[in-house]
Amino acid sequence: MVINVFSDVLTTVVWKQYPQPFSHVIPEDSLLTTLRVEQGCPFYLQAHIQRLKQQAARRHLSMPSLDLAGLQTWLKAYQHVAVLRLRILLLAGQKNNHQIVTQLTHVTEKVSSLRLVQVQDPGLCCPQFKTYAMLQRLSMINEAHQKGFDDAFTCSDEGNILESTFGNLFWIENNKLYLPDPNLPYYLGVTLTQLLQQNIWEIEKIQCPPEAISQQASVFRTNALHGPFPIVCLGAHHFKVDPKLTLFLQQTWRSLAFEK
Repeated sequence: MVINVFSDVLTTVVWKQYPQPFSHVIPEDSLLTTLRVEQGCPFYLQAHIQRLKQQAARRHLSMPSLDLAGLQTWLKAYQHVAVLRLRILLLAGQKNNHQIVTQLTHVTEKVSSLRLVQVQDPGLCCPQFKTYAMLQRLSMINEAHQKGFDDAFTCSDEGNILESTFGNLFWIENNKLYLPDPNLPYYLGVTLTQLLQQNIWEIEKIQCPPEAISQQASVFRTNALHGPFPIVCLGAHHFKVDPKLTLFLQQTWRSLAFEK
């Protein structure tokens, strides 16, 4: 059975009550993917749908078919809106009764570099999956805001840097791109994966604490909504911002958005 619910939620509210054909949703087992929509055009749509299918298979969830034609027609109705957030959710129900739900919300655009602070790893459920259970991540970013920072980042039990609240971290120095080892407990997102596949830089996947990152490196947070964004500090550890590199990364991210 194919069930597609296209939900218009053009507010800044994070949560809403979805119309559901079943009575119970299991957040820890429900999966989602989030992507940017500009004037009705979704970024990396095929790559995000493929990632959702892969994660569903790994969780042994049967994924209903997504009405792509209906989705794209629905999005075209918002060509007059500059930027929106599209969430595609696979809501897990009892007795293998699952549902695909899509949701649009407004996006607040970032206009400056980011300051991140380390928060205690909340012990996320299935950290290498993007699940509907987001309260822990929301509490992380709230803690960062209370401390006067833009976002939070976490480290493993061994002290190795992992990720930000809703994005991946990477850094570039001497034409070499570094990122946390994907074997660590974090989610490697579609946006960073697409950048890595371009083979622009030599890539090294490492396990290291944040203080081991050279202060001469250019550090970035990247996610599906804003692309690569420069970081000026991880706590008390400060980094330079390279405007030319930032512009190159943003242009590369945008140029690839509709090819996958």
